[in-house]
Amino acid sequence: MAEKIGEFSMEHVVTSYSRNANGDIVSTTDWRGSGSSTTLGGGQVFGSFISTAPLSESNAKSGEIEFIGESFLDNGTQIGSVASGSWEKAENEHSWKIVMDGENSLGHQRRFEGTVDLETLVFNGEIYSLD
Repeated sequence: MAEKIGEFSMEHVVTSYSRNANGDIVSTTDWRGSGSSTTLGGGQVFGSFISTAPLSESNAKSGEIEFIGESFLDNGTQIGSVASGSWEKAENEHSWKIVMDGENSLGHQRRFEGTVDLETLVFNGEIYSLD
């Protein structure tokens, strides 16, 4: 079982949309915030969530998502991270639950689980070690 090693909170900054070669809509949302973990300490976090879907699935209740970002730790270290997983619209709520597995530039395997409140545009979650 994965061990919880940290928490994060991020606020939405901006969203941009484009189309890929297949004509699908590509949504890129940029976020910033802070986080802390028992292994790396605290720091500022910046990143983008990217999802792709056909126009006909604009009202989908779930889908795939990826994250690309970096953390600037309080000790001056900069760490890159990538992750992929899924989002799911919560029943009768204005929020998304996101679960992603990924790795950072130190080679650590991580799981990120959290909820995006679509009214406040805040993403709060937890970090788990998969090492």
